[in-house]
Amino acid sequence: YFAKPVVLTGKKIAPSEMAVLEILNLLNTDADNSVIESTIKQHISLGLNLLRLVNTPAVGCVQRIGSLSQALMILGRRHLQRWLQILLYAKPGKDGVCSQALLTLASTRGKLLELIANKLYPNQRLIADTAFTVGIMSLMDSLFGVPMQEILQQLHVVDEVSVALLERSGMYGQWLKLAESIEHIDDSCPVMASLLEQLQLSPADFYLLELDAFDWANSVALQAA
Repeated sequence: YFAKPVVLTGKKIAPSEMAVLEILNLLNTDADNSVIESTIKQHISLGLNLLRLVNTPAVGCVQRIGSLSQALMILGRRHLQRWLQILLYAKPGKDGVCSQALLTLASTRGKLLELIANKLYPNQRLIADTAFTVGIMSLMDSLFGVPMQEILQQLHVVDEVSVALLERSGMYGQWLKLAESIEHIDDSCPVMASLLEQLQLSPADFYLLELDAFDWANSVALQAA
């Protein structure tokens, strides 16, 4: 169902969701931390939900984060971007079970792509972060019910992210296709086998990455509920 989102002509993204997209856009365009913090503060519930989420065990911070400025300082911009993306799926007001399933699936994709990046390109943080972004954003058309092209027009993402999300091409697009293939295992075994061979990943290694990603996503979904 999520792989084939219902796209509604003329459907508008809700103001609360647009607020998150606005902040993501500020992060993508390297805006000053003060501007980002000020924008978040304009949306009180968003700021509170973000602080609640970044203080969950899934984030892994030793100390409790008590303010938005502290979140920016301790987490860094890229991790803050990650939790804002997750917050889009976890925000209050979405429909129960469907929302929880979408959050879990998007988080699994994001984490799995990050783990694939770490496996193939160790210690290259930018590649891993970009991979997570591709995975977590890949279901935003299902989340909003609008075309992916329209969502990307709201954000200044790099070309590699755009082609991965729109065309499933490029390095990140290949990883995304691999993540999607395990969601349709009955008819995607040949696709998965071919992709694993191209990436020189063994099925055993990939299975372990998949388990780690699913465990992490379940933790996020439980904490965000």
